[in-house]
Amino acid sequence: MAERVSYSVASRLGNIIVYEFVVRLEGRAYHVTQRYSDFRELHYHLKERHKLKLPDFPKRTLGKVTKETRERRRRMFYVYLNAALEYPQVREDPQLLHFLTSDKLASTNRLSVEVVSARGLPVADEEIVICKFSSYSAAEREMTYETEPTSGHSPSWQGENFMFPVQKETQGLEVSLWKRSLVRDTFLGSAIVQLDAIPVGQFTRHWFPLHPTKQYALPVCGEILLVFYFQAGDPGATPPATSPTEEERKVILERKATREEQQIQRAMFGNTGSVHIKYLYAPPTTSWEGSFTLTVIGAKNLSPHNMESLTDPYCTVTVDQQSYKTAIKHKTLTPSWDESFFFIVRPHKFTEAVALTLNVFDWDRFGAHDLIGATTLVLSDIVPNATHDMWHDIYPDPSEQQVFNNVGRKMRDSGWKPLLPLVLVPDFASSALVVQECPKDVPWAGEAVWLALSRIGTRGFNPSTHSFGFHSTLYKTVQNLTSLLGDGEVALPENPEDTEFRTNFVRHICLDPTDGCSDPPEIKVRAVQHKNGAMYLDPTCTTSNHSWVMGPLIENLEDFGYVEGYNMETCPYDWRLPPQNLEERDHFFSDLQARIEQLVSNTGNKVCLLGHSMGNRIIQYFLHLMAKKEGGQKWIDEHVFSFIAVAAPFLGTPKMLRALCTGDKLGLETLLRKQDALRFERSLGSAPWLLPLSTEHYFNEKGSAFAYVQSPDGIGSICYKPLSVREALTAAGAQKSLEFFDKYYLTNPLFGGPAGSEVVLQAPPVQRLHAFYGVNVPTETMYFYEKGEHGFTFDKNPAIALEGYRVCEGVVYETETTPQQCILSQTGVHGTRSGDGTVPYESLSFCSTWRSKINDLRIQELNKVEHHDILRNKLFWQLLIDKISQPPPPSVATAEPPSRFPIENADKSILLDLFDTGLSGISPPCENLSDVDVCLPAKSDVIRAGFLTKQGEVWKNWKRRFFVLSAKCLVYYHSPSAAAPKGIIALADVTEARSASFAVHNEQRRGFVVVTPAREYNMFASSKQESKEWLQSLQSVLAQCTGPSIVKGAEPESGKVSHQGLASSGSGTKPRRALSFNSFKRLSQHAAASPPAASPLAPQPASASAPLARTRTDSGPALVVPSPSPTPEQAVATTPANLASCTTPSTQ
Repeated sequence: MAERVSYSVASRLGNIIVYEFVVRLEGRAYHVTQRYSDFRELHYHLKERHKLKLPDFPKRTLGKVTKETRERRRRMFYVYLNAALEYPQVREDPQLLHFLTSDKLASTNRLSVEVVSARGLPVADEEIVICKFSSYSAAEREMTYETEPTSGHSPSWQGENFMFPVQKETQGLEVSLWKRSLVRDTFLGSAIVQLDAIPVGQFTRHWFPLHPTKQYALPVCGEILLVFYFQAGDPGATPPATSPTEEERKVILERKATREEQQIQRAMFGNTGSVHIKYLYAPPTTSWEGSFTLTVIGAKNLSPHNMESLTDPYCTVTVDQQSYKTAIKHKTLTPSWDESFFFIVRPHKFTEAVALTLNVFDWDRFGAHDLIGATTLVLSDIVPNATHDMWHDIYPDPSEQQVFNNVGRKMRDSGWKPLLPLVLVPDFASSALVVQECPKDVPWAGEAVWLALSRIGTRGFNPSTHSFGFHSTLYKTVQNLTSLLGDGEVALPENPEDTEFRTNFVRHICLDPTDGCSDPPEIKVRAVQHKNGAMYLDPTCTTSNHSWVMGPLIENLEDFGYVEGYNMETCPYDWRLPPQNLEERDHFFSDLQARIEQLVSNTGNKVCLLGHSMGNRIIQYFLHLMAKKEGGQKWIDEHVFSFIAVAAPFLGTPKMLRALCTGDKLGLETLLRKQDALRFERSLGSAPWLLPLSTEHYFNEKGSAFAYVQSPDGIGSICYKPLSVREALTAAGAQKSLEFFDKYYLTNPLFGGPAGSEVVLQAPPVQRLHAFYGVNVPTETMYFYEKGEHGFTFDKNPAIALEGYRVCEGVVYETETTPQQCILSQTGVHGTRSGDGTVPYESLSFCSTWRSKINDLRIQELNKVEHHDILRNKLFWQLLIDKISQPPPPSVATAEPPSRFPIENADKSILLDLFDTGLSGISPPCENLSDVDVCLPAKSDVIRAGFLTKQGEVWKNWKRRFFVLSAKCLVYYHSPSAAAPKGIIALADVTEARSASFAVHNEQRRGFVVVTPAREYNMFASSKQESKEWLQSLQSVLAQCTGPSIVKGAEPESGKVSHQGLASSGSGTKPRRALSFNSFKRLSQHAAASPPAASPLAPQPASASAPLARTRTDSGPALVVPSPSPTPEQAVATTPANLASCTTPSTQ
């Protein structure tokens, strides 16, 4: 029998009991709402007219209808209707149709509410919970109901249904939960449901989070599940969308790919521990809130940041701008918190992703707390309304502390090779300028004018504020320059010689102020060409360390194997000129095209174009210029592999606006006066190239405000008038800069264009763009000015406060707590960040809007890295070389650069000489070189790997290290992401391994001792059981290494394994210690220059029939090498990062 009644419920409408049913008949659905008397009339009619055999009809009762009676009637009506509708004569009866369509309550709109259950309530299992309902209007509560009492922290109400008449003034429904007691009910929380958010004519089911009220302002948590059915004559609220549109789905997938890429980049240096969390997510709708319940249980394998072996960890958790903090657990690597938090998730669009951000910090009594690691969990990726209990790895912010010094040489020695040729284009004010012609009275011909620090001397260089290209005003590297160049804070020189020098300097460095591109009369200044013009502005030995530009980067690339003129070209330029004059006067872009073609001819590979700051503007202009030519796009595809944008100001920088309005002395504080700085900067045709841009119609008069000026309101108080870039320059008297902007940029088809489709905002015509930039450095974004007799000056004390920003002496800085709308549009997650100290974050990250235009777009953010300092950041060097180089072939490849350095290939005399020198206390172990088994273990030889805490040899402090045990050695590293070992203990030297106890920070820790003739190694694991497992593994390996003559010896003591190593056999042999990396490095360098010798741990040469493998995964040029079939003897050298597949569960 097919059921024709699909829904039934009994509800209270004031003092009336009504029964609701959904009846499907002849392809139509009827929502029936009738009273008991209406059902009884239908029953009498069917019984008298059709004489049918029908189920029992519920009897009438006297007195109050209880909940049990109401439920019994509902079930009987449900069975009765299903049985009656099986008869065709009943289905055709007009009285039945009248029963289905008539509604005696139709004169009033009705809201039917069913309370199903609650969860997460702060009550015990035996405590009683009740639920109260009331509809309300602006004036008062209209009707109130109360459920039957139930118990538990997750109570369930079955059959509790209520119906509310909805009047015109009714605004919504208030639901509250209470814990019942004999004296007074305790408030647990309430939920407000707005009537205009409930769709009409359909059943709606949702978990509502509980809130406090004004009367009960207490912390609350928990949720309640309600089901609604709203009957009304008008359409009512629009039903909420249950799934995204195709366009929204596309955006969701793009943002998810961006988040996954960011997670991969963050995880590239390995995790720093794991966090155990339990969570439950009830998603919101487009109209109603959702909730997220989180329990932080504990953590394990945390990596300490200081010299101590233990940490003081605590967690911060943030969801939808709500943050909480756990307690601090002292002196532990495996903290246990077991703390729960409840978050309200506001309604949001499908394309907007709300995320859980969990940070683990190491508490410090003094100074900032160190970030151990963090993880992010996007709530939309969670299966809703289900409890998840999981371990999540936490990852640190990538830091150059994790990278070797001399990155280029290290990677070259470990088998990496230059592959893609490189073109370097420096920043604004980062190319040296030399005087070619000068007036007869100024003999400066052939001398550098930008920037000869040795000639400027004490006349005016201020190392504390020097900022090439409007970089950060704080250079840490020039603190020792005071004795050389003076303290920079003296008054402006007034003697005739210094005044003449200043006048001539400004005269030579400026351009003709009438056009911004011509040389002044009798003066000709040009850029120094090739790498000498962009490495150091003053390369003399005393000032080169303080005038570096691209020098550290170029020297690192040359150490790696790049050669200027063969596979690398440095392209300095006259950074004072607008782009079209660079071509007209200097033929810069034609020369750049010729250099690229020559590099491609030399190497056979496409070129990577790398620009720093304004150098990226140069590259963008060049690419758009080539694309406009006939066949230009084909030329780009054949010659350009990728565009590497370093600290790129894609939307300009407000610092240039400040320079044109009030002047920027570029670090020459005591040499230049304010009027000299303004004269210089306003004479440059290139200055408008870096003006800040708004992404919406920034060419018109209503552009975004980057400056505010005091404006009296007429009643005695001060207000601030927002100024666009055009308005600010006009008010500051920089009309010539505006003329240059209109002449050289606005009408330039390679920069301007129709509003909303300007060329400068369009993606460059390349297949790959890789962007690197620093973040979370305070960065200028806006300015508060007051206008005086001599132009604009900063309003030192503006009466204004901006949330998330820092205002200091009229300058507004974005900080790492500044909300960024661009992060929301890029990833769908609300985020806070700041720029790199020169370029705001929105300008740096604008390239992310080009993902649909560029096939391969990758972004790498470097935390706390300043705009200029990125060029000497070791982490940036490693990431750059990884993108432009050829990885080692499989015979020497490792999991991550730089590679391990095996020493089997070292010459015997070099090895013995090294031991004889006494470096690190190492003595020659034996006469036969083959007995030196201190090479790194192969992956297949790893027996156990994990963290142990080891006592130092000299200072006797405890340090946490990552250990790898193989059949021949015990190797330890600083961390799993470390590229080189801290030490190697040859098992041939180990004479004993026994258990022991150590007093560490007033606690007894159970561990073990590894004894060699040179020293004893004290170490322990994070738990007693893990220490025991490590000792058993070590003893097992030592027992297998023991020869027959030793086996016949006396039995070792309980808990000990005796082992006679090679170091103690024979007379006169000195004991040897663990091989330190300083000695290991010396051997490595010799091994890298020697031909590889056959080794059972090294891969064998590939056979002629071996398949070919491409060593790069992208579509660019690649070196094709044989890929031999792996065998147990052909194992690749192991690194800590790739041990996951060969370690036991207890060590992971």
